[in-house]
Amino acid sequence: MKSVPVSFIVFGFILIHGLDALAQEQTAKLPEDGWWIRYLSVKKEKIIGSKDQELTRKKTYSLVGTVMKNGETCRWIEVNSVYLARDKENLVIWKFLVSEKDLLERDQPLEAVKRAWIKVNQFDVRAVNVGREINSLDIQLIIFPGMWQKADRVDTAKVVDYQQGRLTIPQARVRNVTSPVNRSRNGIKLETKHVIEYTTWFDRKTEPVLSAASIQTKSYRNDELEATFEEEMIIQDTGIDAKSQLPDNN
Repeated sequence: MKSVPVSFIVFGFILIHGLDALAQEQTAKLPEDGWWIRYLSVKKEKIIGSKDQELTRKKTYSLVGTVMKNGETCRWIEVNSVYLARDKENLVIWKFLVSEKDLLERDQPLEAVKRAWIKVNQFDVRAVNVGREINSLDIQLIIFPGMWQKADRVDTAKVVDYQQGRLTIPQARVRNVTSPVNRSRNGIKLETKHVIEYTTWFDRKTEPVLSAASIQTKSYRNDELEATFEEEMIIQDTGIDAKSQLPDNN
């Protein structure tokens, strides 16, 4: 019997595992309607000339509906954000429609939002002007895998404890984004940009969405640093019994 060179065995092992990882990403799919996941978010804000602030939020993402639009399967997503401000609990609910394919594959899924609604505290629900206000959605869609297909992999481990156990994640996905925003104030053009560094961790138990994230943002106006933001997101729990809080807004 002829022996097989060790180099061939090693190459075959790497190839098989590489193809297996690729297949897992290509076959990723979103959970069924009713699925939800809750994160604890702690955001530190340092704005030049202002007092530093820290905001703690519980953010729950839910899949609450599936519709066909122009031949595409689209999903209704709700993001429920609860936080304290001036000793008062505040509630913000976003609801938006985006194609499933864009959530799984698109590099910038925010560009693909088709319709959106928002409700703040006791005020009435209102429609969001997607073309004009879409930037206010900020980083709402970072939990989905589309943004991370081209991210760099780094050997930065993360241990996450949540309601259903402990996750030990050996690698992170890192991505840097520069987002220019041109504005005018009193007739004066302001060149604003946000430089954002994302570090995210995904575990098989929570795929296809992320388990944890670290977001570092620097905001510049006319090339001068205006503010820095540091946000940490950690999974708290997940389930399959979600119902829309805005059932009449579609």
